[in-house]
Amino acid sequence: MTNYRIEKIQDCLATILEQVEMLFYYDTLLKQRKLRLEKIEGRVLQIRDILKDEKKVFGKKSGKSKLKNKKSLVAPDSRQKIVMTNQQIRKIRHCSTAILDQVEFMSCQGRLSEQRKERLKEVKRQALKIKDILRGM
Repeated sequence: MTNYRIEKIQDCLATILEQVEMLFYYDTLLKQRKLRLEKIEGRVLQIRDILKDEKKVFGKKSGKSKLKNKKSLVAPDSRQKIVMTNQQIRKIRHCSTAILDQVEFMSCQGRLSEQRKERLKEVKRQALKIKDILRGM
């Protein structure tokens, strides 16, 4: 994965966390909430697209190279790019799916309540988990 792609994911995460903070601290109107949730969803989908591309690159590697990547957390390839392991990609995809599930639920709710706060905390936790995985690179 190139530094550009890693930075792109980090930018998406920063936007997600910013929107979560805004939703958490301000009792926003339904219209504003919908826009913020759509923005979060869009960023998560961008992350998933990047990971799909990375998965394709990982799949094209030779058998010996794949084995090396599965054993190490991060393995540089012959072009000096950083390659994510299959396990890292799965973890980030799992977190992304969890975020989308929470966003979908909050989009359906008419009234913000204690449940909203719990779900926002979960979105934030999953986004921070992705950031930690990227820091390990």
